[in-house]
Amino acid sequence: TAWGSGYVAAGFYHRVETGRRSVIWISTDGRAWTLRPHDPIFENGVVSYLVPWHGELLAFGYVSAGAGGGGADAKMWSSLDGVTWQAEPLQLPAGLTMRFAVATSDGLWADGATAGLDTAPDGVSGSLSGILTSTDGRTWTTSPLPRSNGQLEAPSRELLGLLRPGFDGA
Repeated sequence: TAWGSGYVAAGFYHRVETGRRSVIWISTDGRAWTLRPHDPIFENGVVSYLVPWHGELLAFGYVSAGAGGGGADAKMWSSLDGVTWQAEPLQLPAGLTMRFAVATSDGLWADGATAGLDTAPDGVSGSLSGILTSTDGRTWTTSPLPRSNGQLEAPSRELLGLLRPGFDGA
């Protein structure tokens, strides 16, 4: 994602027998990237997406119980510079987790899904349950899904279409 005078990217790798570890890269031009040293704040964490919001870079993902499984919990981190990160409290409606957050001028929006954080690569295996909204990234509320004659095939694409008329998914 674009941030400051460059870009920040997040990903993760799986460490055999010790769980997942998120990593952060930074770039000034989007072509040459520098891998940042491991930050213990991300231990057993997976950053699924980054969202710039009001002078902060917000990272959303989950923290697993380690290599032995045992579930995972939705998690949020924040940074003012894309390099130094801190864990933040994250309050989601009971029984829900979030996926694919986007920022608009009015607030933050995300797909709300029933909690089921063990199988999917992004940490979410549950079904779409509503649209989550937030004004600070830390506390989220739910809105019911819009009713239509059709079916929501790709929630993230549909969410962007609702927020940005004319979005074609490209």
